[in-house]
Amino acid sequence: MYAGMMKDNLNVDWQGVLKWNNARPRALITLWLLCHGKPATKDRMIRFGLITESICSMCKEADESINHIFFECRVTNKIWKTTLGWMNIDRDPKGWNAELEWIDENTKKKGWKSSILKMACAEAVYEILSYRNAIVFKKYTQYSVIDRILDNIVYRSWMSQKHRKYIA
Repeated sequence: MYAGMMKDNLNVDWQGVLKWNNARPRALITLWLLCHGKPATKDRMIRFGLITESICSMCKEADESINHIFFECRVTNKIWKTTLGWMNIDRDPKGWNAELEWIDENTKKKGWKSSILKMACAEAVYEILSYRNAIVFKKYTQYSVIDRILDNIVYRSWMSQKHRKYIA
């Protein structure tokens, strides 16, 4: 599946976010699913008749959709702001389409900042969904999502000689 995602003949606007992304493969696959609008959010599960309640598991304030769970939820909004702040980016996350466009536009260059932003996007999406699943399936453990995102970015960047000097 991963090799199929990386083919050169992708013809979608967001292909640059996935290509040459140094994030973990599981994070890339989760991001790929999100780009296709396929994660199992509660609004999708209701449409399939699998559940009846659509309230967000993290904030309990609104219905859970792709836009809400990744950007509008007060819990995940803080995660995005902190992760971007760590990279010295001051940005208020907006809806998924706007963020995907912004990330794609800001990762077209070949520099280390673009590479780390791509990685941060994939790792944040994966960790947010993992955190939500831990809450839903009552496997919630007290851990910092932000720390896990940053640890993975630093670890994956440290493996690259090109990025090591910027992370240190």
